[in-house]
Amino acid sequence: MTAVADARGSTPRPEGGGCAPPAGKLAPPRLHVAVLPRSRVQEKIDHAVGHRVTLISAPAGSGKTTACASWSITCGRTHDVAWLTVDPADNQPHRFWSHLAAALGQVQPSPRAPSPDRAPPMDLVDEIVEAVSGRDRPIVLVMDDIHELDQPEVLHGLDLLLRRTPPQLRLILSGRHRPALQLARLRVSGDLAEIGAGDLAWTESEAAEYFRTADLPIGTDQVAELVARTGGWSTGLRLACLWLKEQCETDRQGRGFTGSTRIVGDYFRDEVLSSQKPEVRRFLLRASVASPLSADLAGTLTGTADAARILDRLSRENCFVEAPDAGRPGYGFHPLFREFLRAELGRESPDDVPRLLGEAARRHRSSGRPLDALRAAVAGEDWEHAVEILAEDDVRVLLGAEDGELSAILTRLPPELTSATPMVALAHAWARLVAGDPDAAAPYIESAGRAAGTVEPRINRIIAALDLVRAWMGGDCTPESLSTARRALHRTGGVPPHAPAERRATGCLLLALGLAHCWNVEFVSAGTALRRAVKELEAGDFPALTCFAMACAALIDAIQGDLTGAEETVGTLQSDLARAKETAGTLRGPTPSLRPHPIADLALAWVHLERDEPADVHRLLDRIEPWPRRRPPEDGPVPAFATLIRARALVAGGDVAAARSCLAELNRRCRLSSRLIQAVALLDIAWLPATDLPSLLPDPDPTAPTLTGSEPAALPLAAAETVAARPVAEEAVVPEPAAAEAGSPPPASDAVAMGRLHLIRNDPVRALVAVQDCLRGTAGETRLLDRVAALLVAAAAHRRLGATSSAAELLDQALELAEPHRARRVFLDGGRSVRSLLTILVPPNGPRVPFGNEILRRFERGAVNPNSDEAPALTQCELAVLRFLPSHMTNKEIAEDLFLSVNTVKTHLRSVYRKLGVTTRREAISQATRQGFV
Repeated sequence: MTAVADARGSTPRPEGGGCAPPAGKLAPPRLHVAVLPRSRVQEKIDHAVGHRVTLISAPAGSGKTTACASWSITCGRTHDVAWLTVDPADNQPHRFWSHLAAALGQVQPSPRAPSPDRAPPMDLVDEIVEAVSGRDRPIVLVMDDIHELDQPEVLHGLDLLLRRTPPQLRLILSGRHRPALQLARLRVSGDLAEIGAGDLAWTESEAAEYFRTADLPIGTDQVAELVARTGGWSTGLRLACLWLKEQCETDRQGRGFTGSTRIVGDYFRDEVLSSQKPEVRRFLLRASVASPLSADLAGTLTGTADAARILDRLSRENCFVEAPDAGRPGYGFHPLFREFLRAELGRESPDDVPRLLGEAARRHRSSGRPLDALRAAVAGEDWEHAVEILAEDDVRVLLGAEDGELSAILTRLPPELTSATPMVALAHAWARLVAGDPDAAAPYIESAGRAAGTVEPRINRIIAALDLVRAWMGGDCTPESLSTARRALHRTGGVPPHAPAERRATGCLLLALGLAHCWNVEFVSAGTALRRAVKELEAGDFPALTCFAMACAALIDAIQGDLTGAEETVGTLQSDLARAKETAGTLRGPTPSLRPHPIADLALAWVHLERDEPADVHRLLDRIEPWPRRRPPEDGPVPAFATLIRARALVAGGDVAAARSCLAELNRRCRLSSRLIQAVALLDIAWLPATDLPSLLPDPDPTAPTLTGSEPAALPLAAAETVAARPVAEEAVVPEPAAAEAGSPPPASDAVAMGRLHLIRNDPVRALVAVQDCLRGTAGETRLLDRVAALLVAAAAHRRLGATSSAAELLDQALELAEPHRARRVFLDGGRSVRSLLTILVPPNGPRVPFGNEILRRFERGAVNPNSDEAPALTQCELAVLRFLPSHMTNKEIAEDLFLSVNTVKTHLRSVYRKLGVTTRREAISQATRQGFV
């Protein structure tokens, strides 16, 4: 963060009788001593000046002048920089061209400045082009505050210069808004580079460094809060710094810095409102009660017939009014500017505020924007209208609010409304669930149930959905809770079942059911519920939650082995999001960003895992980890699968140490159930001797939340056949199918695991008995991959019994099922037995030969030994972090030196540890030293 001051000193008088520029117009402003370099912005300008013209356009205080001045200091090795600060007086053609000639004269013998009787600009443009064309080093002419030019004759001459600019002259036009120049043709021809407010906005890491330099040691969360409130606006952060220094050290909270803060209000008043006409000032104040803001709504609130034109002009002139885009369906105000305008309106016209808020609430509600309507109704203290909005639009309001926002809204509602109105009670319950407190949500859910009675099927479905979320958040997802949810799903009432609100409520309950089944390792039921949820949410016009449900359905498809279906679902999701972005749509709900949900990446990672494509698995997992703290249902059981996918991929690659580290981290987050311990134990047989097998299973933390289930057990016989782990695996890990819960057949994954263990014991008859229900279709939950694995167990057993033709037929069925999905991992997990089957029993001219050969090549490739001396490939960022490890600096200190966030450093460290095959910092230093990295 830098501030600028005018350069002082003498200025040469241009030749030819032109007027001498005032002091300071022809030099970059002097920067204060404390300059925080922002290499990211400097690199953007470096890249931009490769074009003939660079346009830097952003609101007041965005750091345009500072960025150009900083860049001009550092670019001396490759460019000569001429500088001209434009002011309103430069709208006189003779004055403008005199000053421009004088600016170029700082670095180049300049053409004669125009005399008053000379006819610019044609002759002068030709002379400028001729003067600079023979240079070896290019000149970059920075024209700051270009928005001050509005005189047609001056702009016409500048257009001529832009069209005729030779390669040796580059122009940077910097101002608050785009000048009235013919830039479109330059954009089309690729000769125009543009840098906007988003490029100049400060990132969290840059802001943290700025506050540290300013001797304001505020926390990461406070930095994130201030960057969010200011939008990374340079002057906003500077004002925040000044404001924080005035506060007591214990009161330095980012939330207290608002648009109504005095120093913020003074800035907006002087730099924005003072330059607007009275009618535009009134327009801004009255329109500020609504966001987002359509032209129609603005016209209603302000009584202005040409609201669309005013909004368009304000957004084009970067007056802190933002035009509609993919994430916002209407115009919006910068957060601080809107707060400032609201405060000004309250001071000047307090009686108008409730009426305007009421009108905004009604218009938002009629336009299908219930959350915006609720915000306006509560701000205007219209409690009756607020309750109506909650009751009518239910889940879109609950799930659409930002974290903490719903609680802030509810604290303003009168307490008596909670017990009398089911949706108010449910809103309180949802706010507690979002805060991660399922116990506190329970009484509100019970209160909603008492208030709703039995005549509100839609409300009862929402109650059941939230109660189910509460159950699995608290580790108490019992069959009884699932039965209650299913009863609510089938309950009917007087409301048409196809009404949008009914469809949304049904979709939410189905989504909660799907996630609960996933939590209980009931993937077939989960997939059925999630696919129904997608249809209901789509029909109920809830695209955000539809996207989340689609991502979850894709993950379940991948887990079940429908790899092609999972890919297609993710592809459809990406296409839907792309279409929404193109049409500037918005996704109402818990996933407002126009990008695929991280669970979609998780689904693709599982697809690549089952296809034995480990590089793609790690690439996708690195992109989504560490898993962000999200709200329910997004912060439910599904993220645990990311850890298990990585563990499976690491074991498949031979990196057991890193897999053990992943699983230990999972155990710290969730108490591992017997089903999960089963999966974990079987994963590690590939690289552990029998005596080490128990060491993989960390002691469950009795205080941790229970994870009732996880991925199906998978026994990699590739190594199990070579270690004496049979007693440990059989007695401690896999129960006999007969031990399953009475009345329901065991999951197919248990039967497959038992069949594989019998093969290890060389007992093919018992192996066949173990998987016979899978082959008959009478087993419990049976995935496609379980079916393939069961066929392979049966084929190996038949071959050992001498029934070669039956073995060949079973193997052919397994290949036929797996080939459309390119599912190779299930064969590799079968070990030598399956490798022998593929080598001996696949007919040389049969249709399964290509796929069988693919699998055999992967057997030949084998797993990578983590103790190999071969140095792994590290990225530049990973290498930089690795080389800091011997210094014994903390992750925070490394992050500060590399201008990265702590989470980014942790992500690089995890990747480094994985590639080096280590689990601790000491081991990483030792391995890196041995391989020459440090």
